[in-house]
Amino acid sequence: MTTESWLPTPLAARALGISPRTLKRYSNPGDGFLVPGVHWVAGPYANSPIRFDVAACRAVLHHRGMQAIAAVNPGLRLPVVNAAAGRQ
Repeated sequence: MTTESWLPTPLAARALGISPRTLKRYSNPGDGFLVPGVHWVAGPYANSPIRFDVAACRAVLHHRGMQAIAAVNPGLRLPVVNAAAGRQ
């Protein structure tokens, strides 16, 4: 785990192409889908910034997007890209 992949909310939101408010909503422990300790971590104090693992968040956002596309158009088969290998 490198510290460069863990960014505070405003920078993580920018890297993901969403608003900080949306990122906070996705990470809400009550009804969000980003998992504490996996996708984000809290700091040691109440005013510490929350930090997000941008790569892990991007992967779960992609997965949920693919599910949404499949729900709308079940016959559509989109290629799955292996980001690590850079190939389809």
